[in-house]
Amino acid sequence: MCYAVSALTDGDCTAEGLSTIEDPSTHSYDIWAVFTAPEGTAWNLSKVSVYIPENNKGMNDNDKEGFVNKDIKICYGSDMNNLKDARTFESLEETSRLDYIFPSFVQTKYIVVKCNLNAYFYPSLAEIEAFEQHPDAIPVNGPVQIADWQHDVIVESLSAADHSNYTLDDQRWCLYTTVVQETGVIAGSDRKVVTSNGTEFCLAPRREQCTRS
Repeated sequence: MCYAVSALTDGDCTAEGLSTIEDPSTHSYDIWAVFTAPEGTAWNLSKVSVYIPENNKGMNDNDKEGFVNKDIKICYGSDMNNLKDARTFESLEETSRLDYIFPSFVQTKYIVVKCNLNAYFYPSLAEIEAFEQHPDAIPVNGPVQIADWQHDVIVESLSAADHSNYTLDDQRWCLYTTVVQETGVIAGSDRKVVTSNGTEFCLAPRREQCTRS
C-alpha cells in the first residue's frame, strides 16, 4: 500500500513522520520511503540523513517495548526495478540519526530509504534529508596560471641527484613525488594535490609540457 506522506520533509527531525500508517510490519523491508526527482531531471546526490524518533524505541502490536527499526538501507537509481544499495545500517538499537556521505556524487532520479522493522512494530521515521553536490563544486579540468616559470621539474625516481642539478635543487625549484620522500611532496602517484584548507587539485598527466625526470 502506498501513502503520500509530507511529514518526512517538513524539517522536524524529532516528531514521528509516519503516524498515518496504522499497520504493523509483517515482512522484511516492507516499508519504503521513496523520493522522485521532477520529471526530466536528476539529482547530484552527495549525502542522505535519516532521523528516527524516540531513539528508535517503540511498542509493537503485541504491546511489547523494543527497538523499532532493525536495518535501514539507503538506495538510489534511475530505475525502481534496479536500485543500487549505497549503505545498509544493520542491527540498529538506540539511535536517532543515520548519515551516509557518498565518496563522490551520483546522479539519480530516485532516493529510497528501505526499513526492515523488528516483528510487528509500526513504521517509525522522523525526517529524511538529501543533499546535492552544487554544480560549481563539481571538479573540472582546467589550467593553472603560473608566472615566470614555463617548465616543472618533477623528480620521480632515485637517486634524485641523477635527475636534477645543483642549481634547481639548491633553490628548491624541484618538485618530487612520494618515491623520493613522503614529506613535502607535490603529489603521489594519483597526482592529487591537497591545500592546507582541504581544497583538492589533480595535476595533469606528467608528459609533454613537463620536464620529466
